[in-house]
Amino acid sequence: MRRLEVIFPDHIATHSKRQIFYYNELGPLARHDYWPDVLAGTPAVQIATEYQSFSGIKMATKRRIYPLNPDNSYLTDPLLVSIDILAANFV
Repeated sequence: MRRLEVIFPDHIATHSKRQIFYYNELGPLARHDYWPDVLAGTPAVQIATEYQSFSGIKMATKRRIYPLNPDNSYLTDPLLVSIDILAANFV
């Protein structure tokens, strides 16, 4: 898995200034670590799975957000956020 760490400049609005993106061997995003301001900087990890193509654009249809541990591992309980995308249109 390849890792890309990004520190966003202050003029870019984002939920977390520091973010780490993990891409699997085939290219799609598999994991996203961040420290969201809405959770007072509490570390979180978003796992992206079940990619499908919508209007020719592939996107993860399942996203799960869990607490991130200091050692870079994560817990699967509690589940903080669950996102299931059933359909998408791009115009």
